[in-house]
Amino acid sequence: GYYMASPSQEGQHVLAFGADGKLARALGRRGSGPGEFTSIRTLALSTADSLYVFDLARRASVFAPAGLHVRTVATAFVADDFVVFGNGAIVATAIRSTPKHAGLPLHLVRPD
Repeated sequence: GYYMASPSQEGQHVLAFGADGKLARALGRRGSGPGEFTSIRTLALSTADSLYVFDLARRASVFAPAGLHVRTVATAFVADDFVVFGNGAIVATAIRSTPKHAGLPLHLVRPD
């Protein structure tokens, strides 16, 4: 099976590597549609092995373990880091620079 995923240097697709360390596939491409990215910010695996990819377009793209795009979740922020819980809820940190929302607040996202 696959063991590692990483944003490409261009931040426009995710590279998935096999257990042998060789490139197995690339996920997504540049764009603003489903399964596409403007610029990847961060990514993580859920407890169900789905891959969550946050990009600068204020959204998370979700990929199934086989690499298929499952859904896109809109957010009101650009995530710095996040944790995906077993029920699918996401808690993310995001830099906010408005006077009302300064710092690194936590955000709860329900992807359903």
